[in-house]
Parts: sequence; C-alpha cells; structure tokens
Amino acid sequence: MKKSRLSESGARGWFIGDFPKAVVRTKDFEVCWQGNSAGTKDTPHYHKIVTEVQLITEGRMVINGIEFGPGDIYVSEPGEPYYAHYLEDTQVVAIKFPSIPGDKFYIPNMISPFDEIKELFLFEAFSHDFCDEETIVLFLEKIKKQLHNNHVPILIFLIGYPQQLTTIQIDLLNQFTKSVNNPVMFCTSALGNWVDCIEQNLNFKISNHRYFEFEAKTIWERHNKTNIEFDSKKSKKFLFASTKDYPVRKFLLANIINNNRLNEGYVGFSRAVVTDWSNELQDKNTAVNEVANTIDHLFPLPPLDNHCDWVRMATEARTDAYVNVVMDTFYHLNEDVFFLSEKVFNAMAFGQMFIYAGPAGTLKYLRNAGYETFPEYIDESYDDIYDPYERLLQVNKSILEFISKPIHELEEIYSKCMPKLIKNKSKLFNSDYKTLLLNDLDVAVILKNK
Repeated sequence: MKKSRLSESGARGWFIGDFPKAVVRTKDFEVCWQGNSAGTKDTPHYHKIVTEVQLITEGRMVINGIEFGPGDIYVSEPGEPYYAHYLEDTQVVAIKFPSIPGDKFYIPNMISPFDEIKELFLFEAFSHDFCDEETIVLFLEKIKKQLHNNHVPILIFLIGYPQQLTTIQIDLLNQFTKSVNNPVMFCTSALGNWVDCIEQNLNFKISNHRYFEFEAKTIWERHNKTNIEFDSKKSKKFLFASTKDYPVRKFLLANIINNNRLNEGYVGFSRAVVTDWSNELQDKNTAVNEVANTIDHLFPLPPLDNHCDWVRMATEARTDAYVNVVMDTFYHLNEDVFFLSEKVFNAMAFGQMFIYAGPAGTLKYLRNAGYETFPEYIDESYDDIYDPYERLLQVNKSILEFISKPIHELEEIYSKCMPKLIKNKSKLFNSDYKTLLLNDLDVAVILKNK
C-alpha cells in the first residue's frame, strides 16, 4: 500500500493521468478532485481530443450558461467550448479520457466588436453578476476600482443571457452612472421593444441589438464559408442537432423517432448536458418527460461528426437538409422579449428553411427586422402561442407535418423559397452590429452630458 497527498500528486487536484507526479500514471484517463472559490472563473478553453466529465459534489456553478449543483454531471466533448464560473465555493470530481496533458486550447471570452476602439472600458458580465442587489453593487464597485480615465465610455457587456433589467437593476445602474464621470452603456441580448418603455428614466444607454447575428457573420467570414451555394437537390428532409438533452428538445426528438422519421434527417444529440427539469415548463415537465423518455433506450445515437463546435462541423448535414429544427438556448421568456443565438443565423447562412423552438413571437420579430420566414409552407402558428407547453405541442405538430411530406415535394417547396433564402443570407452578411453599437455609444455620451 502507498499513501500519497493530493497536494503532492499533480497540479490543481489532478492525481491520476499521464504526468510525472501522478499516483497512478496512465495514458488512458485522468482524475481530479478540485475546489474553486465563489466568484472565480475558469479560463475559457476546449479540448481537441479529450472528453471531460465533471461531477459537482458541493456548491453551485454555471457552465456554458447552465447552472449545476450537487449531484449534477456535465460532459464536455471534443471541440466544445467551456465557459465556467462559480456561484459558491464548489468542489468537483473530474475525469478526462484519454490523458493528454497538452490537449487544452484557450479561447477568447467573446468575439469583440470593439477591437478597433482603443478608448473604451469593456467589462464582460454574466447573469450571476446581476442576480441580486448585493452582487450588482459588488460588480459595479469592481468596475469603479479599475477606472483610470474619467471620460472613456464604460461598456457593460452581458450578451450571453437575455437580461431584461428590473426596476432595482435600473436604479443601481443609474446611481452608478451618476457616481462616475464616464458615459455608461449596458449591452444585453434581451431583444425587443421593452427598452422603449423605460428609456426616459435612464441616464445610461441600454443597447439590445443582435450580438449573435454579428458573431455568426464574423465567424463565417473568418473561416471563409460565405460562398456556400444553395442546391435544391438534397437527400435528407431535416437537421436536428443539439449538444444538450433538455426536456423540450428530447420531446421533439422523441416524436420524430416515434413517428418513424429518424432516418429521413440528420440527427445529432450528443447529450453533453442532461437534465429532466425545465423551469420553462413547470407543471408540464412530467407530461413532456413521459414522451421524451420513451427514446432513452436508443442512446447514444450515432454522432453526426466528432465536433460540437459548429464552425468545424462537416457542412453536409446542413447543406443536404431542407429544414433546420432550430432549438434556441432559451425556450421561453417574458412576453415580447426575445433571444436569438447563432443557431438561426447559421441556418440562414447554409440556405436552410427553419422551424423555431424558442420564445413566442420570435418569427414576427425576425420578419420585422427584415428577415424572411416560411408561413406559406410551414405552419408557423406556434409563434403566436405564449403558453410554453401549448407552443411546444404546436411546434411538434409543425415539424411532423412538414417532414411527413414526400421529399420531391420538399424540393419543390425549397425551390420556391429560394428568393427568401437568398435574401436571408444577404441580410445576414450585410448586417452591421458595430455601427449600431457605436451609435448607441454616442447616445450614452449625450445622456452623460445632459
């Protein structure tokens, strides 16, 4: 028998793996027990080869926008970006396989639209920074301590979460703006006209434009994928891709499978995050899970490819399917508040029609923004249903009705929709998020000088 100490066995709690101080040295896997303090963040990164599994044993943390607590398990697959911050003092047990110590690649927190602006205090925020009065005050005090110029604009950038500001949050931001000499702007991905109702009470600027439209466009341009041509000849009817096993998503997939449509589309369901609870469905969780769980025996489904990162995903699944079942990050929000991730914009860039499982009214929002949807051929009545369960039933009905059509009929429909598809792609690649933000920054300066 050999007794060892965790502190002597490897860096940051790793004690089994292919590194010199490991208590058991092996190339097959790594094991770690690790504690992290409340308020700290991991440096965003991904692995090219390694799969990582984490069991949270104590505390609470947020990984890629999802909150995890004791007993929750997170699976990070190769290529999947990893963003984590700790809400409480947290302990995790982590396993990586195989053990490749150098397989860790750091990534920037976000694609900044302000790289060309030198005079700007940019502070990236997360939802937990604005969860209650105490955390907001602490966050704003941290900003104050870092200021070294009284006139450079302050930009608080909370774009990964649809943060619709409450009265208390507005009051605290107003007080903060009065306490500094700098203009202040708050960026959020909570889309819609809700800002219009409160603008007259602000001495800072709220900017709520489509950040992920900008992100998708920028990544496409960086990877030279803007020249994909649209072909009406396709072998599959639909694409259904998700890295997360949420009740809403698995419910829709279960109905596709139970109606014998699985082989008619491209399906990726890697289950990097698994949960059977949805705050959005509340008392309807049981009914949704009863259907969703009918396909548990089929997992794991064959993967579409080896990547969760859409940038490096093989394009065949997107260019060879007529309709994309877009399941957005947030399924249900307050009425007339919307959130659009990169998913629907990627569908547009690939020339796909889409059915959208997300907040009510989003299709109307897109049309008002100048994009096209497909009500002539897809039943989009679900977009008018605010009740999340009833909307889910109608989204499911729309999916099944559309993919039940013969593939030659879908080819005809796709050909007729070609002008819309071309328009969507053109609008995406001609969008100008930077200009919108710069205009809002000008307003922030005016508000400060009033």
